[in-house]
Amino acid sequence: MSSAVPPKPNGMLNVFDTTIGSMATIGRAEAVADLGWVRFSGFPAWLAWLFIHLIHLVQFQNRLLVLIQWAWNYFTWNRYARLITGKNPLPLLR
Repeated sequence: MSSAVPPKPNGMLNVFDTTIGSMATIGRAEAVADLGWVRFSGFPAWLAWLFIHLIHLVQFQNRLLVLIQWAWNYFTWNRYARLITGKNPLPLLR
């Protein structure tokens, strides 16, 4: 970071806060958002949360892939089970 932001004459870095507020999803198509100058909740906040997270992805391909995955999971009610069952195929070597 120090190479990206030139230091001031007194040696302090000039840092800008780019945070515009707080957002959180609280359920299926439900979210809350506090952007400082406006607060909203429900479906509009959820769409804003999705949009902002997609914008922060680096490449267009990543944005498109994540949007397709999110849409598929939303419309199919698909929930992935993250279970670890059975014997470990790659046991740790001692």
